[in-house]
Amino acid sequence: MLNKDAMRELRNERQMSRAELAQKLDRHPLTIRRWETGRMQPNSHTVVVIAEVLGCDVEDLVAVKE
Repeated sequence: MLNKDAMRELRNERQMSRAELAQKLDRHPLTIRRWETGRMQPNSHTVVVIAEVLGCDVEDLVAVKE
């Protein structure tokens, strides 16, 4: 499951807007917003692509249940 807060923080650290991330992922900016607010979840392949675009590990984006 995508950690919405981690995704938003990583995107902001890279000074990337939702629109810029959406363009790189070939998605609509509203989709990025929905992921970051937890209203939707991307599939596992998309999480891998998000990690590549943000230059981080998949583990940085995935919520860990303890």
